[in-house]
Amino acid sequence: MKPNLIVVQTAHSEIDTQIEMFLEHFCESHYVYLIRPHSGLRDDSPAGIRFLSQSLDHLPDIANVDAVISVGDPQAADRLKETYPDSRSALWDPEAEAYLPDLFVSLLSPTLVRGDFGPADDRDLARAI
Repeated sequence: MKPNLIVVQTAHSEIDTQIEMFLEHFCESHYVYLIRPHSGLRDDSPAGIRFLSQSLDHLPDIANVDAVISVGDPQAADRLKETYPDSRSALWDPEAEAYLPDLFVSLLSPTLVRGDFGPADDRDLARAI
């Protein structure tokens, strides 16, 4: 069973689409939940991101949460730590960080590795074999 990754984004950003595309990288190794209290109901992304729109006062009761990430909101990060105390947690500012920040490499499960995978497959992250 894959672990769960919960990401909370409390405010709109000019790079909402890029955030979603970035999180799709983790759908193979994690069940990814993107909570945006400011948005309405949405279908899951084709890659598997589950979009939720509940408030921080009603975070989902999900077991086996590997990591929780707040996008640019320190108060949301604190709330995530309270709700999921056994999870690794981080505050992420995607506008200030590189496209594939080191934060995700160190935060997520050991199934992710960093390295140079050759010119045909030059990525910062890859699923370990």
